[in-house]
Amino acid sequence: MKKLLVLILCLSSTLVFAQTTLHYEIVNTGTEAMQTTITGVFMLDGTEIYNGEGMHDAGGGQIEIGVFDQDGICRGAKLPTWRSKSNQWYYQLKLRGYTGCTYPTFKVYDHATETELEYVLDITETFEWTANGKYGSIGEMYPINFTSPAGSGYELEVTGYGEDNANTNKGYYLIASPVTRAITPTSENHFITDNYDLYYFDQGREKEWVNFKDTENGGWDITNGKGYLYASQTTTVLTFAGTPNTNGEVTLVYNEEAAEFPGLNLVGNPLADDAYIGRGYYRMNRDTREGLVPASADESIDAMEGIFVIAEEDGETMTFSTTPTLKLRTKLILNLQSSSSTLIDRAIVNFENNQELPKIEILNSNSKIYFQKESHDLATLNVGDMGEIPVCFKAVKDGNYSLSFKSEEVTFTYLHLIDNKTGNDVNLLETPYYSFDATTTDYESRFRLVFATGSSVDGGNFGFVNSSGNFCIFGIEGEATVQVVDILGHMLSSETFSGSYEKKLNVAPGVYMLRLIQGKDVKVQKTVIK
Repeated sequence: MKKLLVLILCLSSTLVFAQTTLHYEIVNTGTEAMQTTITGVFMLDGTEIYNGEGMHDAGGGQIEIGVFDQDGICRGAKLPTWRSKSNQWYYQLKLRGYTGCTYPTFKVYDHATETELEYVLDITETFEWTANGKYGSIGEMYPINFTSPAGSGYELEVTGYGEDNANTNKGYYLIASPVTRAITPTSENHFITDNYDLYYFDQGREKEWVNFKDTENGGWDITNGKGYLYASQTTTVLTFAGTPNTNGEVTLVYNEEAAEFPGLNLVGNPLADDAYIGRGYYRMNRDTREGLVPASADESIDAMEGIFVIAEEDGETMTFSTTPTLKLRTKLILNLQSSSSTLIDRAIVNFENNQELPKIEILNSNSKIYFQKESHDLATLNVGDMGEIPVCFKAVKDGNYSLSFKSEEVTFTYLHLIDNKTGNDVNLLETPYYSFDATTTDYESRFRLVFATGSSVDGGNFGFVNSSGNFCIFGIEGEATVQVVDILGHMLSSETFSGSYEKKLNVAPGVYMLRLIQGKDVKVQKTVIK
């Protein structure tokens, strides 16, 4: 994709000198007195650039312009300062020893990144400097266009939410810029349309979401490494023009003044390719674009995608890499769907240690599924190889819903979902989904997930005590005998079973032993009743 760098030039006798060491070395040859001043409006990919304190200063106020003659000799260079003239910002650049040139070369250098921006000159008419005494002349003002090279411009198609959903929370995207320079939202790069919303997130504010249309806080730029929330009524193509960023490091903020989640950061993939961060995160629900769903450490982040992450401390750094840093995590994904099979929400059970993510919402219009642990609501939960998990569900409207289950890199010997409202017990190894009716007045502690993995059997564990106080054993092939023995060696129960065993024993809190006997094979496991 090509975008234009526009430099509009005219003659002026007023000089403004930069106070910064230049990258380009000016060579003054020929007539020492020969000089002139170019005055113009400098634009990078359609956005005005000027270096001034308190003003718009893409590149950190470190953009330098150099002008070269037909022999490749630098005749002038400057970090353009800004001035106001007829409501237009412009700069002035003096050239020395310049006796005549057709099609001069303009170069752009960014001192903030110490790189030369790879723009090329694209002139459709002759630009000629004619010497005339002490000063040169460039004639009438006209634009000089620079075209960014292939690969330095990026586009993101955003599907519009349509007129029917104009007053809903549908159609949002978490977006990010993959280029080094700041992007000012304009109608030319398609961020500003007739019906749109563009927010940045600041967890330190009383009002965390700041709309670009907010005149009090408006006028900010889209910068690399940050994420933004965007929606448009009509389908459009957002344009990020500039040099692709190659630094994957992003600094996080931990703000103790934040009301609920002090470590919550909306960041953006800073690279122009899909990337990985080696930790769990939240992404926008791709089915409805109206809520966040958790993603695990092995899931890639799209180019130009924004995500939410949780910082543990202020100033923590996180690196985006195009190479996966972790092997596939063992997990069980629970997808909550509507009657039309549209994804509403997601929860993840991790069987390896991962950062547990709290349940967060940016919109309160969605039904949700989550876990509870020590009075905290979680979107992802770390567990062992065998046990029982309470699964909470909250409906925002009456209707029919379904839960589907997908395991990745984990083998179950037992996996059952128990509906606490209806008493239904679903063997998920046979039917990995469950459809149910719900109302907004239902208790949120709707389900229980009871499981045993192949790892639990291989590791010697074969039983546990569930939340109802029952002794449970699952996944046993063939006939076996289970005995429950207290710490003094008294046998409290002995029963023969096949497949699975669950029994309520009225015993006091304490330590007990489960003994599993199959022929000459005897296994013993300690368990605790609290």
